[in-house]
Amino acid sequence: MQFEKFFNSESLASKSLMRSRIANAVSSDSWKTTIAIILENDLAFGQLKVIEVGCGTGTLSLILNLLGANTTLLDADEDALNLARALFDMYGREATFIKANVLEDVPNKKLNSFDLAISAGLAEHFMNDDREKCIAFHELLLKKNGFAVIGVPNRFGVFYRLVRGFRELTKTWTISQEIPFTYWELKRYAKKVGFVRSEIVGNASLRKDMRVYFMGLISAVLDAFPQEIRKALKKIKKNENKKNECDINVTDEVRMIVESIDSIRKKKPLLRRKAIKNKPV
Repeated sequence: MQFEKFFNSESLASKSLMRSRIANAVSSDSWKTTIAIILENDLAFGQLKVIEVGCGTGTLSLILNLLGANTTLLDADEDALNLARALFDMYGREATFIKANVLEDVPNKKLNSFDLAISAGLAEHFMNDDREKCIAFHELLLKKNGFAVIGVPNRFGVFYRLVRGFRELTKTWTISQEIPFTYWELKRYAKKVGFVRSEIVGNASLRKDMRVYFMGLISAVLDAFPQEIRKALKKIKKNENKKNECDINVTDEVRMIVESIDSIRKKKPLLRRKAIKNKPV
C-alpha cells in the first residue's frame, strides 16, 4: 500500500490540521467508550501500556501518550512509521516504533505485554482467514486483563455506502481492497480468537456521521473534477491552511483531551453496564 498517497509530511506538518484531528478523535463515541473502560477498571494513564496496530500517523497513540501512557506504534509500512515518528517529534514526545506485519508472529517480547491494543481502519483491508488473523493479533498482544479497541467501517452504513458508491462510479476510489464488517462478523471473530466479551458501538451520532460523510461526498465530487481544477483548488486550500497555521501548544492539546475525559467521567452513571476487560470495542 502506498502510504504517501493518503498522508505526507507536508500535511502532517500542519499544526492546525493535527489539532483538528485530535479534537475529532476525542469527540468520537469510540474514544468515550475506551475512556469509560479505562476509568471503570481503575487504570492509571501513567501506568497504561498501549500499542497501536497499523498505526498510520499515530494520532490515537499520541493522545494517550500526552496523558502519560507508555505507547508503542506498529506498522508494516516504513513510510507510516516515519510519519508517526515525525508527529511525535513535533510534540516532543517519545514512543517505541516497530515494523511488523499482523499476518506474521507477534514481535519478540511483545506477546501479552499491553493493557490496550488499538487500531482504526486496519482489519477491513484483509479478506478471508486474514481478517481473523488480524483480530487475533490484537488479542495476542494483550495482558490477561487487557482490552482492544478495533475500528472498522460498517458494511450497512448508509453514508459510507453513498460516498464509496459515488467514488466507484466516478473512478476516484483508490483503495485496492476494503471490505467493511458486519456486527455479527465482528462478534464471531472476537469470540473465536479468545476475547472474553465484546461490545460493538458506533463511532459517532447520526448527526455527526451525516456531517462527516457529507464532507466526504464533497471531497469525492471535487476529486471527480479535471486535474487542472483539482490542482487549483488544492493550491487555494494550501494557502488557506497557511493563514490558519498555529504553533504547537502541548498544554492546549492536553487541556482539550482532559476536558473530554472529565466530561466522560461525569456521565459514568449513564453507561449501560460496567465495562468488562479483555474485549474489542
